[in-house]
Amino acid sequence: VVSNPGETTHLELRVQKKSGSFIWVEITFRNQMNNSYVGAIIANFRDINERKIAEGLIKSSEEKYRKLFNYNPLSLFVWNPDNFEILEVNESAISEYGYNREEFIGMSVVDLVAPEYKNRFMQTAQKIKSNHQFITSYTSTNLKKNGEVIHIFITYQPIEYFGKRVNLAMVNNITEQVLLENQLTAEQNLKQKEITRAVITAQEQERQHISRELH
Repeated sequence: VVSNPGETTHLELRVQKKSGSFIWVEITFRNQMNNSYVGAIIANFRDINERKIAEGLIKSSEEKYRKLFNYNPLSLFVWNPDNFEILEVNESAISEYGYNREEFIGMSVVDLVAPEYKNRFMQTAQKIKSNHQFITSYTSTNLKKNGEVIHIFITYQPIEYFGKRVNLAMVNNITEQVLLENQLTAEQNLKQKEITRAVITAQEQERQHISRELH
């Protein structure tokens, strides 16, 4: 500032008050050495302590949100309902679906939906686009990068993302649960068939026994 007459420079720093406490201030230096009426460097101080505290809280909040998003055990997708573009994913989604972050970003969320559920997704997406408060959940099937089919329970919820209204998809993989339920259903059906077959066999044996007695 001293070596550049006419220059203005801004600086933010912490200063100590007479009480011993520290506050944030913004200082504006103006070199008026070449001004015959001033002949000095002018420094204006402005208390910005509340603003810096607020900025610190916002940064802390963003860091907590980022950690909550990235390390959530559910697969999370932030996507644009206008063009279905994936804007952000968390680590669980990367691990679950097999795509890396670069492959995910810009990819269409429709590509993850199994063919038999695409019509349902498009209907849901239309409701999301027309109603920014629309929240819904349902079971579906998705495709991983290697083509493997997974059964999911998915929830769609609107959020703000860099000033734009977008949608958050929260995906819970329920494949093991579905396979177990299918196995139990198959076993129950098989058991029912065995019981029916045993009853029929017993009835047939009883009829043959009665027939012999009558004969």
